[in-house]
Amino acid sequence: METVVDISRYVQEIVERQLEELRAAKAVAALMPDFKPILEDMFMDDEGRLWVKRAVPADTPPFFDLFSDDGDYLGSIRLTFTPAPYHPLWVQHGNMYTVIEDELDVPYVVRGAVGGEGGWARMAAPNLSR
Repeated sequence: METVVDISRYVQEIVERQLEELRAAKAVAALMPDFKPILEDMFMDDEGRLWVKRAVPADTPPFFDLFSDDGDYLGSIRLTFTPAPYHPLWVQHGNMYTVIEDELDVPYVVRGAVGGEGGWARMAAPNLSR
């Protein structure tokens, strides 16, 4: 008979815990904005161009729009890799510098040329194979 009481108590605890978690989830959801921002970040390079990072889904490499120091649209660039989170991305002397991580989460500083005669295009993923 005691087993039936234990089972009942166990089930009741799970139901109560799920109700508490549901209330907490609803409270967090109520704090979320109604709309996602379209822009995620901005920075200036050494030539005074404004790099505007668009908000993209989490599993999508970054996408930037570039503007001159006068505000003219210069083009866009999409990276073909995802920089490591919480590391700066900067552009200097026609190169983009950032940090990426390999499959073992080992960080690497990488450099890639941006712009050129063909205009702004894609920056390819660096090869980390040895």
